[in-house]
Amino acid sequence: MRVSGRRGRCRLFQRLRVQSCRCPSQRVRQPVSDSQPEPEPDSDAQPTPTIPPPTGAPGAWVTAVSHLGRPEIQTQTLAVNGSTVVVMRADTYTTRLVLHAGYEDPGGVGWIAGPAISALERPTVLAAFNGGFRLNLGLGGFLVLGHGLGVIQPGLASVVTYGDGTSDIGAWGRDVPAKGKRIISVRQNLGLLVDAGLPATDIDQYGPWGATLGGGFAVARSGLGIDRYGNLMWAGSSFATPRTIAMALIQSGAVRAMQLDINPMWVDAFTFPTTSTQQLVLPTQYRQVGTYVDPYSRDFFTVTLRGPS
Repeated sequence: MRVSGRRGRCRLFQRLRVQSCRCPSQRVRQPVSDSQPEPEPDSDAQPTPTIPPPTGAPGAWVTAVSHLGRPEIQTQTLAVNGSTVVVMRADTYTTRLVLHAGYEDPGGVGWIAGPAISALERPTVLAAFNGGFRLNLGLGGFLVLGHGLGVIQPGLASVVTYGDGTSDIGAWGRDVPAKGKRIISVRQNLGLLVDAGLPATDIDQYGPWGATLGGGFAVARSGLGIDRYGNLMWAGSSFATPRTIAMALIQSGAVRAMQLDINPMWVDAFTFPTTSTQQLVLPTQYRQVGTYVDPYSRDFFTVTLRGPS
């Protein structure tokens, strides 16, 4: 538990199957709207669980990684449109998203997080998952602390991480970036897959969502969404259309989401229950244990403990 050092005793409570400990003086993340930056709650606001179970979701969340008794990473398996989709959710309050640069894409040097999970990062890593399309396709930019590749384009789906440790997903110039927040990283990829809790209007069209191996529409596919509390959710399947990934994320509570990479070699996610253990999130994924621990050619994300606040 991460609690304030101020006087007084924290009361341990459990609500909606999520355990959380906070002092009354500590700020608590409240639900945010679909298009506005998160408001700053006052000190008297009532605590709100950061990982509530989504209303009406057909799956059951299972703790994959915990820290000090808190469920930091949870997963659920959904049956959507005849496909099996695994959704992995990270607690926004205690975790941070880190964008890594692959040794080929974007390549080069000077990135704060390189092509492998470093020895320094490893003790805090909770999960890792694939990035987006190759940057030379011109379908979105890649930016870390002002150092980038490609062009950050208005309107494209973007996952943005800020200096305060929070992340958001939205259309660049409309939903993100938040005013007054320092930008740590940006990764863009195509248009929004989910917007205002609904699938994209072109969700069933082949062209907007990338070329697939063999020309089929249902292939290995992944996406990244955010719920109204700010929790990030990766969704992946070995056989899914864009609508299938979108619906899995919506059923899991996503209000906005973007597609990440597609095709078998590039869709994967892992959890790290301990510092010496790496486990597959998608049982049928092509890449196995050791991915991202060893140098990797493409960009990817890790989810790490944010540390005391």
